[in-house]
Parts: sequence; C-alpha cells; structure tokens
Amino acid sequence: MRKTCDREFKLKVSKDILEKKVTIKGISEEYNISHPTISRWVSEYRRNGNKAFAGHGKRLPDKADFYILEQ
Repeated sequence: MRKTCDREFKLKVSKDILEKKVTIKGISEEYNISHPTISRWVSEYRRNGNKAFAGHGKRLPDKADFYILEQ
C-alpha cells in the first residue's frame, strides 16, 4: 500500500537534511521511504522553499494565476 506523508513532514525532513541534522539514508531506513522519494522532496524544497508541497496536483498559488492568464 502506498504511504502518504503530509506537507509538514516533508518540510521538516527536507529542512533537517539540508541542515545536516539527519541523512537521507537515516530517514529512509527509519520511516521506510525510498531514497529517490526523499531526494525529490529535498529538490522541491530547494526550488520552492516554504511554498513546496502545495498539495495533490494543485499548482502553487503564484503559478495558478499565470496558468489562467496563459489560457
């Protein structure tokens, strides 16, 4: 069964990894989450900061307006 992690958890994990409080390997083993998944979270956090992990397929608020104007 697929595991779903909430936004706050992803933010905390990403921040902790970037601040070198934990390793990707450590988080992966502790929570049984794949290494590529955690790496993807960290990449998204680097790109979007606290706006990362907007939701289930929803655009980030600042991109939603641009998308509407584009159509």
